[in-house]
Amino acid sequence: MQSLAIKRQGRNNCCLAGTPAPSLDNQEVDEGDVVRVDSQLATLNLSVIDRETNRGVVGLTQSDFRLFENGAPQQILQFDSSSAPFDLLLVIDLSGSTRDVLKLIRAAALRFVDAARPSDRIGVITFAGRATVVSPLTLDRQTLHERIGTMETAVVGDTKLYDAMDFAANQSLKDAKSRRRTAIILMSDGLDGSIDGVQGDGSILPYTELLSRVGEFDGVVYSLWLDTFYEALNPKDTQPEAFDMGYDRMKELADTGGGVFYEVKRLEDLAGAYERVVADLGTVYSLAYRPTDKTRDGKWRAIRVNVVSRPSAIARGKRGYYAN
Repeated sequence: MQSLAIKRQGRNNCCLAGTPAPSLDNQEVDEGDVVRVDSQLATLNLSVIDRETNRGVVGLTQSDFRLFENGAPQQILQFDSSSAPFDLLLVIDLSGSTRDVLKLIRAAALRFVDAARPSDRIGVITFAGRATVVSPLTLDRQTLHERIGTMETAVVGDTKLYDAMDFAANQSLKDAKSRRRTAIILMSDGLDGSIDGVQGDGSILPYTELLSRVGEFDGVVYSLWLDTFYEALNPKDTQPEAFDMGYDRMKELADTGGGVFYEVKRLEDLAGAYERVVADLGTVYSLAYRPTDKTRDGKWRAIRVNVVSRPSAIARGKRGYYAN
């Protein structure tokens, strides 16, 4: 993460600080989105929003949903309601000049812990040059408070965001027997050292490979982009194009991961953004089905989910997959 000293006025399409960027209607298909198909069982994580009130819809049952693949109806074989517990992994960027704002970052993480449902397990991973498990997944809020209090800013300037995200996804797979759903919540400015114009060493894992792995990830990915823009005064400073790419990639990770992208224009708004993530996760339903078309031709399969009991509701999440 780069210097927090000077703020940019904002992007042309920016949202309010700590609020999600506008989402597409669930009937639009983006071929950058995929779902994981394991042994021909496709799993979807969908948050349901009422388009008239922009609020999450809870209390729905399996019979409220109709699922289609390339227009053909599919039978929902597994269903988790919005009240089903999650495993939540906080992935926090502590690289660069965060020493002066570390207290705010810790306080925001604690707000997330306190806002989450008691049944949700939470783990914390920090990263700069390497990823560190601050706390493994646990229900123990006191332990989380203690561990988060020990988080420290990295001394070196390297930022290996992509490696850290891959590390977090692999951590979630260690408890393979858990029936819990999984969400990764990434907080960063997106400035991996592999981006041109960013100083320091970057990730070993290329961004395109990370994006593919996020698409195959069986959970949901949220990203909280923190605006750390400052004017470049010499060639060794982070260049404007790098900040733009960091923004775009943070948004793309959330879009591909079926989650929500949040813009955090001021660090003081970070805690509120975390609380919005918790609220959104409380509207997520999980559906699984076995595609009737079992052909593995590598072609795109568009998925559409209707909420038949609530005409004003839209289901937001991954919208298809490649049949590889």
